[in-house]
Amino acid sequence: MNQNSALRFEDLTESAAQIADAAEPGLPELVKRLERANRRRERKRQAA
Repeated sequence: MNQNSALRFEDLTESAAQIADAAEPGLPELVKRLERANRRRERKRQAA
């Protein structure tokens, strides 16, 4: 993933988190878990 798409992804997840806060109380935690998993997956990919 290049730097520009990474920034856009961050913007999208931030917006999604704001929407989730209003829509469903459990969703912000899910978003955080998915973001952590994505960061972990990206670190493994870069280490390979």
